[in-house]
Amino acid sequence: MKKKSKPQKEPGEDVFAGTDALTTLRDWTRFAVTLFSKRGLFFGQGMGSAFDEAVFLLCGVLKLPEEGVETFFDARLTAPEIEEIRRALFRRAVERVPERARRRVRHFRRRARRRADQRRRLRAGRPHF
Repeated sequence: MKKKSKPQKEPGEDVFAGTDALTTLRDWTRFAVTLFSKRGLFFGQGMGSAFDEAVFLLCGVLKLPEEGVETFFDARLTAPEIEEIRRALFRRAVERVPERARRRVRHFRRRARRRADQRRRLRAGRPHF
């Protein structure tokens, strides 16, 4: 069975060309949907469309609730938030790392740190709460 090759970033291709004018969550959601569709991403793990994937990714980056995200669509984003969004979009669209996998890794790292902290506190004789 022949393995499908992943579309890679072409040398000299700038995925974020022309994004300097994007300032709101609505702008970045629209850009993400277009980017995901253009790159031919697969939307599995509960995501039905490029829009669902974009909202899930952007809400995760900005720590916003997915329900009612429309209320934040016209909010202006800060420069650090835009950088985080660019990193996440690059990782999803170019490196093809699913957002759920990224969150799962982050969750397990956080859980491992918490357990290590608890063990240290127990060894020191302090309560673990």
